Amino acid sequence: DKYRDQVLEAMKVLLDEAEKLRHSSEPPLREYQIMLSHTGAQKRGYVGTLFLKLEELGMSREDIFLDDVSLPVGSDGVKWMLHTVATCVVGHVTLTEDFLQASWPLLELWLLN
Repeated sequence: DKYRDQVLEAMKVLLDEAEKLRHSSEPPLREYQIMLSHTGAQKRGYVGTLFLKLEELGMSREDIFLDDVSLPVGSDGVKWMLHTVATCVVGHVTLTEDFLQASWPLLELWLLN
């Protein structure tokens, strides 16, 4: 099954990255209060609006993880995602049909659980 193979491959990458993080001497990554988990299609609409609304309500941009805003240029996105999922206080999942068909967002959902 193609979908199953994609999920297994993504999980292998995540496990490899988690192992690297355990032995890393790099400075700790930033910790976020909330992680906005979504698919790319949701970023410009609902999730982008939610991010701006959270800022309007007084949350600092440094406390909200949204990949386009939060990931430093050239950074390892998998490493940041693993760290953010493990350390965020709240994971907000925007559950849609697209989300249920995408392997990375489903892995985020599984890891947030």
